[in-house]
Amino acid sequence: MKKGVYVPVQERPTKYTREYENNDGTISIWRYDSSKTTNGPVSVTITYPADFTVKEEVKEVKEVKKGKVPKYKQTFLNPKTGKMVGYARAKNLKLI
Repeated sequence: MKKGVYVPVQERPTKYTREYENNDGTISIWRYDSSKTTNGPVSVTITYPADFTVKEEVKEVKEVKKGKVPKYKQTFLNPKTGKMVGYARAKNLKLI
C-alpha cells in the first residue's frame, strides 16, 4: 500500500437484526441499534413453537407430585379468581 492512499472503511449499518434458531425449536430475533447502544442488542424477541414445554417446569411439577417441594414453596390455585397463590394466602383462604 502506498503512503497517503485513502482506503475507505466499510461501515456497519446502524440498525440490523439477527435471527437464531435453537435446537428446541425456539426462534430468537436480536435487534441492534448502534445509535442507542454499542454494547449489545436493543431488544430480543423469542418465538416459541406451539408444542413447546419448558423442561424445568415439567421437572418442578414432577417434584411437587412426589412431595419433594415443601408446602411453603408450592403455589395453589384459587378457584374464585383462577390465579395461583402462595402457601400463606392459600391457608388464609382455607384452600388447604
